[in-house]
Amino acid sequence: MHPLYLDKTHSMRHDSFMHKRVNITLDQKIYNDLVRHAGPRRISEFIEGAIRPLVMDDQRQLEEGYKAMARDEEHERDAREWCEGLLVDGIDDEEENQPRDGKK
Repeated sequence: MHPLYLDKTHSMRHDSFMHKRVNITLDQKIYNDLVRHAGPRRISEFIEGAIRPLVMDDQRQLEEGYKAMARDEEHERDAREWCEGLLVDGIDDEEENQPRDGKK
């Protein structure tokens, strides 16, 4: 196994992002192939580019789903009615638990 140190203190494409140092362990053959494929000074950039779509896609899909639900007026109306029903149920429950003589 070959330890691989990724040190990204800045990025040409993503200057506003904070980068973190990551220590991972790779099989020697995988490491050699990675160096040969990405280049010895471009490993961090290569790995970041390879995994970015995988990890960012989940977040993008979640945001798109929330936006689609917000555009669905019938769904929003039903959700609002359901929430208001919970409030009314909570008030009703509280009133039922109050003593009849007005004392707590």
